[in-house]
Amino acid sequence: AQAADLEQVFEQGRVEEAFGRAIALQPEAKYEDFVWRLCALIRGPLDQWLAGDGHRVPLSMPVKMHLMLMLARQLNSSSVADGRRSVKVDWINELWLAFEVDDPTVKATAGNSCSHLIELLDSVDTSAGEDIGDQVRRLKWANHS
Repeated sequence: AQAADLEQVFEQGRVEEAFGRAIALQPEAKYEDFVWRLCALIRGPLDQWLAGDGHRVPLSMPVKMHLMLMLARQLNSSSVADGRRSVKVDWINELWLAFEVDDPTVKATAGNSCSHLIELLDSVDTSAGEDIGDQVRRLKWANHS
């Protein structure tokens, strides 16, 4: 029921609200990946979706960072299949490319948040597959830059 409610909020155009609620619900979720259900609703290239329509972007900088952190936490879960882990790394990469550390809404916390993101990526078990290991290494390098 909660997942369907989140999807409805998303479909009503209240995308940031839907992602915010999904991120808040996810730590307590045992059987549902609320965040990923919303990610799966994105149609078209992710980078274009994140860039918005020229008037506004779908996610604010704080929500982008919270989403990156949540996805990075999920990479450490044994319940996430390798194929989905790879796509989540792609998502983190696209979110990072769309993230502006100098944005006034995140400037004060960006350093700590980026450090935390790197810590989470450092703790990802990359021995399961070479592809995921390469992806995480590239992502960490991009985050350090």
